[in-house]
Amino acid sequence: MIQRTRYRENLSTDADIEEICDRIILLNRGQIFYDGARDGIVQLTGQSDKIVFDLEKPIDAPTLNKLNASGFCFTVNEDGELSAIYPRSQPNTAIGIMNVAKEIVSIKSLTIEECKLENVVNELCSTGFKQR
Repeated sequence: MIQRTRYRENLSTDADIEEICDRIILLNRGQIFYDGARDGIVQLTGQSDKIVFDLEKPIDAPTLNKLNASGFCFTVNEDGELSAIYPRSQPNTAIGIMNVAKEIVSIKSLTIEECKLENVVNELCSTGFKQR
């Protein structure tokens, strides 16, 4: 989130920030806490990206158990949407998750949802800017 006191301009979405910024600087009590790219700040908090699978048919409990036996953490939400999270710092994990899923379930499509920068900044603020 960017806030200019002179013009009171607020940018509140990741798209806004990524569109105009190639660098992020966070200040904490007048000191630079972070100065760098978006991916670097995401790694400070250990935030995760998520793979969301659109399946050919609904998933049942035994199939979910089989997916989770792979060592990855798959979940199904109330709408029956299958997803798995992985640390942004480990992109090869996403490939492993996709490979496991395609061996066990029929996938129509998938979407990778990046963690929201707003969540990262909120977490840093709530922890007093302590890194993980």
